[in-house]
Amino acid sequence: TTYAAENEISFSPSVLVTTFDKKFTPLAEAKGLIFAGIYNGEDIVVMGNYESIVELVDNLLCNAIKCTSNGFVILNVEYINGKLIVCVADSGTGMSAAQIQRFNLSEMKFGNTELSEHIGRDLTDTLGIVNKLRGSIKVFSDAEKGCKFIVQLPVSTIREQAYCVTHTPNKLLLIKS
Repeated sequence: TTYAAENEISFSPSVLVTTFDKKFTPLAEAKGLIFAGIYNGEDIVVMGNYESIVELVDNLLCNAIKCTSNGFVILNVEYINGKLIVCVADSGTGMSAAQIQRFNLSEMKFGNTELSEHIGRDLTDTLGIVNKLRGSIKVFSDAEKGCKFIVQLPVSTIREQAYCVTHTPNKLLLIKS
């Protein structure tokens, strides 16, 4: 059994977005940034490693907020053909072509301390999570023009929506519908 399969639970991608919207809107506003959390699609329930997905998205959003001094940070989540697609875009400092190349090669060289210095600890942690979940990650960027990270993670849908994870401040509720 893989790490991803051992820790899978059911959750709603729209609830995932709402959770991050509540957490990151105040952080962005404190820096004078615009934050938008968007879910595109029908309200479905999927099976996946929720805890790791939350850590991955949190890492990307923390990095985006940290590297953006004005403008925006956007989280866009979709479910398409068995994949949870998470896009985090910002108008921050961006990455040079050399940094993007190191980032894209990092899946084969995960754990490289030189890489950590260039792209940040949060992003190297994110790569590790993506690898554990058997997903993929792409980065698009120009220095001083922001970044766009697109993560694709395999998840399965729950046809009979029996259980759904929902969040309230400091609580995790499992609701039977």
